[in-house]
Amino acid sequence: IHWKYIGSIPAYFVSIEVTPQGFKLASDYGANDGPIWVKVTNGYPIQVHNGDEGAHSLEIHVEQCAEEGATYTFTVELLFVQWNEYKP
Repeated sequence: IHWKYIGSIPAYFVSIEVTPQGFKLASDYGANDGPIWVKVTNGYPIQVHNGDEGAHSLEIHVEQCAEEGATYTFTVELLFVQWNEYKP
């Protein structure tokens, strides 16, 4: 995931949320309690200013219990909070 902050007010990049659509994510790599396991690289919170860019990775593992030929859809959301509203 590559992002570029184009806001005019400094903000904090707080988190990345992965939300599965119609299935439950596996709790850990190889746990086999959901069809897909997703790990998000950390490195936040960080303060960002106009023009700042960043990159984060998603590690995705298809678990043994995943159905052959199935489609698994999930959304990835990046949360930024205005600098003066951020509460650690």
